[in-house]
Amino acid sequence: MKIALVFIFGFLVGITSVNLAVINSSDKEKKLIKMAEVAYTSNSIKSIQSIQNNSDKPLMRDGNNHKSAAHNKLDDNNFSTAKSLIKTFKADTDLLNSEQFLDLSYLARKDIRIANLIKQTILASDLNEEKSALLKVLSSINKPETLNFGIEMLKDPDLENKKLAIKLLSSIPMSKGTPQISHALITASYHESSPELISAVITQFEHYEFDQETKNEIAERLQYFTESENSLIQAKAIDGLVQIADPYTIQDTIKEFIYDSNERVKISAISAVFHLELSLLDDEIISILTQIIEDPNTSQSTRNIAVAALDVHRE
Repeated sequence: MKIALVFIFGFLVGITSVNLAVINSSDKEKKLIKMAEVAYTSNSIKSIQSIQNNSDKPLMRDGNNHKSAAHNKLDDNNFSTAKSLIKTFKADTDLLNSEQFLDLSYLARKDIRIANLIKQTILASDLNEEKSALLKVLSSINKPETLNFGIEMLKDPDLENKKLAIKLLSSIPMSKGTPQISHALITASYHESSPELISAVITQFEHYEFDQETKNEIAERLQYFTESENSLIQAKAIDGLVQIADPYTIQDTIKEFIYDSNERVKISAISAVFHLELSLLDDEIISILTQIIEDPNTSQSTRNIAVAALDVHRE
């Protein structure tokens, strides 16, 4: 009896590509027949999930692509399944790298309607945890539509959505979409007033390789922010500037801000010495660093950085 059943199922599985690994040993024959019949007649993700749920096993995927076991036709059942998975994220956002996460990511990659549903849910949600979890699903898709969605979110009047947009854009590989991302970030730098968001934008400038023209434009924006009344923005701008500016601009920035009364800004200026060419470490900068080290009012953290900056160039 068992041999006959396995033969029948083997014939059907050649058509449906259903994996036997999802079946429990108990009552195996009946489940094999049932699974084969459902897969053969409908090929729908909903039907296969129903059987697999009974087996207490996760959906099967092919290799490293994390493909769902039901990867034949994408139909309305897929859309319904995606809706259910999104509701699961609403109920429990701690699902990253879970079976639900992989299933929803796979469906969104295969069906643009599902990706759009995720986007709509993100924009409509009031829960930052839910938005963040679904955003990670989108970032795993890595398609042009994901890049465009991140850029559009960056224009959203809602501050939290803008923060999420930067997270999404930061997840996109540098080799993809860099011109669009740099343009969006530069544009955002002209229109934002939130110190937190401006700092996030500046941080993103450090993650990409730009052509010289773009570097010059970014450097101009960062120099503008070094004059900000907000010390966090000032410090971030100095940190960003030394990554892309020419050597003489770095030298001037060090000299301008190394005496700053705000310790955060001063530390950024001292740290810029690490990026300075040895030939530009002149007597003036050495003298200033020595004074900072010897000043009894200098904090230990600032003194340690000043010592390290001098030591690096002495080696």
